[in-house]
Parts: sequence; C-alpha cells; structure tokens
Amino acid sequence: PRQFRYSSKNQRMATQFRLPPEIKPTHYELSIEPDFETLKYEGDVAIFIQIAPRAELTSEIVLNAHTDIEVTGASFCHAGESASCAIPVSRQENQRLALTLPSPIAADTAAEVQIRLHFTGILNDKNVGFYRFRYGEGRSKCGGCTQFEPCEARRGFPCFDQPEFKTTFDVTMIVPEHMTALCNTPAENTEPAADKPGKTRVKFARSPPMSAYVLAFAVGEWDVLTEKCSKGSGTEVRCYVPRGKQEQGRFALQEAVQAIPWFEEFFGIEFPIPVMSLLAVEDFDAGAMENYGLIIFREVALLVGPSTSTMRRQRVAEVVVHEIAHQWYGNLVTPKWWSDLWLNEGHATVFPYLVLNEFHPDWCFWEKFASDEYKQALSLDALENSHPICVEVTDPASVNEIFDSISYSKAACVIYMVSQWLGPQFQTACQAFLRAHQYGNATVEDFGRVFDEHTGLDVSGMVASWTTQTGFPLLMVKETEQLGKFTVEQARFKKSGLEHGPTWSVPLDILVGDTADPTTPPHVLKYFIPKDHTGPYEIHIPYLTQGNSSTRWAKFNTEIHSFAHVEHPAEMLSRLAKAIELGQLPVLDRLSVLNDTAALARIGRVEPFALLELMKAFQKETSEQVWILILSCMNEYFHLFHNHEEITALLSQYGRALLREIVAKLGWEPLPGEAPSQSTLRPMVLSAMARRCEHPETLQQAIQRAQKVQREGTGAVPADLRGLALGVGAREIEGYYEHLMELYRTCDDAELGVQLLVALGSCTPRMSDTLHFALSDSVRVADAIYVLIGVTRNKHAGRLPWDFLKAQWSVFFERYASSGFMIPRIIEEATDSFTQLPEAQEVEAFFGAIQERFPGMRTVQQCLERIRTNAARVTRDEAKVKEALVRLTAAC
Repeated sequence: PRQFRYSSKNQRMATQFRLPPEIKPTHYELSIEPDFETLKYEGDVAIFIQIAPRAELTSEIVLNAHTDIEVTGASFCHAGESASCAIPVSRQENQRLALTLPSPIAADTAAEVQIRLHFTGILNDKNVGFYRFRYGEGRSKCGGCTQFEPCEARRGFPCFDQPEFKTTFDVTMIVPEHMTALCNTPAENTEPAADKPGKTRVKFARSPPMSAYVLAFAVGEWDVLTEKCSKGSGTEVRCYVPRGKQEQGRFALQEAVQAIPWFEEFFGIEFPIPVMSLLAVEDFDAGAMENYGLIIFREVALLVGPSTSTMRRQRVAEVVVHEIAHQWYGNLVTPKWWSDLWLNEGHATVFPYLVLNEFHPDWCFWEKFASDEYKQALSLDALENSHPICVEVTDPASVNEIFDSISYSKAACVIYMVSQWLGPQFQTACQAFLRAHQYGNATVEDFGRVFDEHTGLDVSGMVASWTTQTGFPLLMVKETEQLGKFTVEQARFKKSGLEHGPTWSVPLDILVGDTADPTTPPHVLKYFIPKDHTGPYEIHIPYLTQGNSSTRWAKFNTEIHSFAHVEHPAEMLSRLAKAIELGQLPVLDRLSVLNDTAALARIGRVEPFALLELMKAFQKETSEQVWILILSCMNEYFHLFHNHEEITALLSQYGRALLREIVAKLGWEPLPGEAPSQSTLRPMVLSAMARRCEHPETLQQAIQRAQKVQREGTGAVPADLRGLALGVGAREIEGYYEHLMELYRTCDDAELGVQLLVALGSCTPRMSDTLHFALSDSVRVADAIYVLIGVTRNKHAGRLPWDFLKAQWSVFFERYASSGFMIPRIIEEATDSFTQLPEAQEVEAFFGAIQERFPGMRTVQQCLERIRTNAARVTRDEAKVKEALVRLTAAC
C-alpha cells in the first residue's frame, strides 16, 4: 500500500542540529527571576567551557537557545581572567545561538573560557521549557515549573542542550517571598533579596554532573511531607503537594521511601543527592519527569486519597518507582544521544514490575507486565511503520516521536529477556555497567561491551539483533516424525502477514508437564537460537517420549521470557488447552497461549472460530490479566465490525455468555479481604457486560449506582466502580450530563476530574458539545485528551472525533506541537474507529497537505497502516466471524 510521506519541506533533514563535541560546558552558574504579573522571567547564566584542540580555528561558540529566549547581553573571558569583554550574538537556524569570540583560538589549541549571558524568557502556557501553571481557587494563582526533556532546556535558558554535555549546575532563584522555590538539590542558603523588596533569594547546592534536560526548578505554594529512608544512604524524601492536599502525598512518599534503598542495594550505588523531592503540579503533559532529585508529576500520577481507586493507586506506585529508577538509568548514566533512549526508558519501565511485585505481592504486579508492556509492544512492533529500538534521530520533532512503546515497552521486554537469559549475572552486570559509566554517557555498544566482559557471553550480539532491526519473530514450531523432536523456524511477524528472512537471537525457554500427572510441577528447559543459525533449529525434548507421551505437553516461550509470538503444532495446542483446564499453566503462559492465538488470527493463520472457541474455554479463569486480554480480543471484534449490526448483535450475545460466570462471581460489592486484582477486574467486566454486551440486568444495576451518585454524591459508590457509574449515567439518564458538568466545575480531586471528563463522552446527543468543551478554558490543556478518549469510546461517535480534529487542527497544533506527548495520542484517538480504505485515503490526504513538521508524523503512518490492515481483515473475515458466532451462540 502507498505510504504517507512528508511534503518536501518536511523532508529536509536538520544536518546542523547537533553541536560540535569539541566545545563542551564544564559548569553552569544560573540565576532565574520569574515575574508572575508579566508572565516573563529574567536570567543570567555563566557557562564555563572547555575547548578541545580542533583542526580549524575556533572563532565562535555555538549553543542552543529557543526563539522564546532573548539574549540582551553577552561577555567573554578566558579562564582565570577577571576582565571580560562584550561579544556579539547572532541567531542561527535550528534553535542555535552563535557567540563571536573577540579573537579566534588557534587550531590544535585547547582553551578554557567563560561566557556570561543576560536573557529574558516567556513563562509560556505550552507545558514545556520554563512554563506557568495555574493553581488555587478558581485557578487564580500562577506558579512556574520546568519540563526540559527532550530538547526544551534551550527554551528555559541558553545552554548546550544535548544529553552528552553533562556537567554541574549552581542555581539561584529570586522569587516572591510567599512562594517556595525548588530545584534538583536542597537549598543551602535562603535570604531576603536586599535589592528586591518582597522577594527571596534562594541558592541551591551544587548538582551532580548531569545533562541539561534533567535540570529542574519550580516556584509555587505547596504543602510538604517528609520522611527519611531507614535503609541505604538515608535519603530524605520530600513530597510537595497543592495546599490542603498534604495527606494525599503520603502514599507516594512511602513508595519512594521503600524504592530508593531497593535500587541502592540492587545497583550497589547510593543516590548522590541528600534529598529526593516529589512535586505535584496542576499543569503537566506527561505522567511525570525524572529530573535529578526533583521529580515533577501530573497531580493524578502522584496524589492518592481515601476515594482513590485501586487501579489508580497501583498506577501512582508504578510511576513513582519508574521515575526513581531513572535516577540511575538516565541521570547517573545517560545515553550519549537520543538514539539510545531505550537505555533510559527500557530499564525504568521494567524495574517497577520487579520492585512492586516484591513490595505488594497481593497486587500480582508482574502479571501486569504482560498486558501493560509485552502485549502493547508486540502490537506496535507488528507494524511495517514501527522502528528499531536504536533509531536515528536528527531534530527535535524526530526525537519527540520515539517516546513510544518501542523505546519503553519493547525495550523493557528485551531487557527482561536478557535478565532471564543471564539469571543472577544480570544484576552484577548492571552494577558493572553503571559503575563504568556513572556521571557520564553510554551507548548500546557500551552496554553490550560491559555485559560481554562481565558474563563471558555474546550479550552485545544478542542485544544488537533486537535493537538494530525492526520487528520481532513468529517462532513456528513443527513436530517431526521422531517423537519428542521439533523444529523451530523464524519469520518476522507483521499485521500484514509474515516476512521471511529476518532472524533474531532468541533465548527459548520451554515449560513441560503432563496432564495425566497434575500433581507434579512442570519444569523448564532452556535453549538458545543464534541469529546466524541457518535453516530450522532442531530441539529434542526427551521428556515427551517418556511415560504416556500422549498426555505430555511443551509450552514454548514460557512466562513470555522472549519477545515473540509462538505457533504451536495443533496437537500440542490441544494438550495445552487441557493443561489450562487443569490449572497446570502459570498465568503468563495461559495469557500467552491466548495472545499468540489472537495474533495468528489477525494474519489469517488461525480461523476466527478457533480463537472465539478458545476464549470460551477461559470462562472459569480467575486472573485479572487474562481477563483483560479476553476483553481486548472481544473489543477488537466489536471495533472491526462496528458497522455490521448483525455481527455486533451476535458479539453481544456471545459476550453475555462468556462473561456470565465471572460477573456472577465478582458481583457489584467488594468482598471482605478480596485480592486487589478482583477490585480492579470488577469494573472492567461489569462495564463490558453492561455497555458492550448490553446485558439488561447488569445495565440496570449500573444505572441504579449512577442515580445513587446523583442523589448522594460521588462517594456513594466504591471508588473502583465510580467511573462505570458516571459513564452509564451520562449515556442512560436524562439530565445527567449537566450533573457531570456541575461536578467537574467544583471538582478538586485529580482522579475524579479525569473520570468526569471521560464520562462526558458517553452522552451521545452532546458529543459535539463535549469535544468543543475540551478546548475551552474550563479544561486544562493537558486534560483535553481525556475528553477525546471519552468520545471515541462511544460506539456512536463514528467519524465525529476525526472531523473535529480536522476542523480544529490549527488549535491543536498551536496548543500541542511544542510537546511531543499529546499530538500522537490525539491523532490515534481521532482515527481509532476507521476500518475502511477511503478513510485511510482521507487521513493521508489531510496530513499530506500540512506543511509544518510536528511530533506525530510517524504516528500518522502507523495509523494509516492500522486502518488498511483492519480493512483487509474485515474483508477477509466478515463471513467467517459471522459464521463462527452463529455456531457459538446457538446454545446460548
């Protein structure tokens, strides 16, 4: 199929985007004074610079400065000299600033110099750089904080804004005396600003060496909780929250107090800053940002109160631990360039599952890895328009585009795969890698080199097979004529079909057991398929030839240790189904059997009937994560055939039968002492039963709870069921929309605010009003996405979100183009319902006519591919799905 391409203007590569490595900073002295009346700020920065010998004269120093920054004065001197001279400053393309030296530095000559710049900046409302946020009653007050990742430090002050330029910072802030100033390190001196009445001068301790993108400062009014870690280095953790919400920071504080010593022990390196600060701000695009020693969070990602749902509590814990993991992977050791972003995000993504599985064993958190990371990464990486983990990036827009499920989730899966392959050596290799590169930079080659030296294995070669090429394998397992012998072949799995040729180095773990002997625990066999192996890889499993061989089974890729789909032989799959019925397979193996079958159904290697029949075999399933996958498979069919009323009616009937037992088991009221996973599963299955499957009794129960909220307030139903009640109320009860709007106007709870915005989209007659409300001043810029999500979940929305995006593109672009987080998600949501080729053509034509580059160009290509593969699947499977549902619902 024809792929979307940029216009010729957008195809130009910013060849001069990166600064020359021979000129680098060795220290910054930065002073910032915000003015919350004019919404501007003044600053001074002294940058100490080392110039390495170069082949040519050095006549200018080039650094980064966004056009929002105006330099009003510049001076230069050699290190050790007291006298300085003014120097001219000129703007260049690509957010660069050139400082002309008073006399050139000779070729092949090293030098140490110092420049001083006075500048002004704008406290913008884009949630990037040094920006303003609104807080307090009626959002009447203004504070300021930073978001510098990936390339926005230059929007805050003139600097060398590349991750490889790590150095120390001395920061001073001059702020209104009633406000608190925060920075990466604790304040070492606070005094009245003698020359500025009503203001305070706060000088912060010198930072460790770090990249400019993890520098952070903030000014506002907060309550604070503190607690010292009782183990490890004894770091003091401070949690800053909006006034009046002090206790809502305690849960996150306690998670951090546990996590810091865990990482110190695991990595063998203490956290180098005496204080770790967690800060919740009202306006923030991402979930959180891992600034060294000052982690900044969106409110909903940090605050936990008595009415917070179980799922939100777990998400807060995950985000807190993710950002703390970054203090080692990302801040202590930093990728030399953004092409190795995975070193940051992959480690910070996988470690929370290990940590929280230990801290909260009743959460079964490791099982969440399969649905939150593994499944999501497989889905994106099955696209032709995916990208390698290590991907070339050239300019800010392309940097922003790689903050996706490949750099986070796939990278996490690859690191998990390495950890399972290496066993205990993984921890000691991590320690060796961090020690070798602490306070410096690293690349994928550095990672592999240290792991090779430490383990004696070819870790670098194995990792390269996963980081340098796009995609992942389908492992096609075939039985041979000889009992117990199998062959395994690889092909790249794509949503459009298989691609033969690419191969990967695959550690392959196989779980074996016997359905005739369910009391004997299954055991694991370990194999390794090298990337350069030619032809089918032969595996001999003697266990399958012993005893009653007809009841013995082998589950390839047990516990999803490798990032792959598996196609088991039909006979073996039937034995695995029996093992599932007997409870012999662990949760992740039960999940992966279903996930692999669903993936093979997508590309036509498994018939729809086989998948739908297998899903029915899970009716007695108890795992939350397996049920999440079952619901996902069912919703996928609803999505594909939303324009086919007969099929959706049959799907609803099928779903009612599928969910009947689990709905009856969970009920509507939490049971004393029930597992947290049951609390989080309950709203998902009840919502599917009531809204997707339109089960009258379940829907009526949901309506009753919505009415109870209307009468008695949002605390009248359990927190875990609140979102369901609000959404059903908006859909089913006249006048409920206005009730939700009133609740939102007076809401001071972050999670409830999100739930209200999502619920508004359920009111079908008001969908257009709701979309316009998203762009009003009543909704925070970062929260508009929740409104769009709510509308796209409405089965009657159709193309309305897409038409709205087209009509309001200039508004969306102005609001969100500066940030890499929002535009891709908005495009995905707006095109989510499309399953027809003419819709792909319309999307392609619209974005093809846009001249401005924005962070989301790759997302457009991915959306187009999804639409086209879905359209092909609808054509191929429509009759088969209908026939399968008729057969499977005949006895319902």
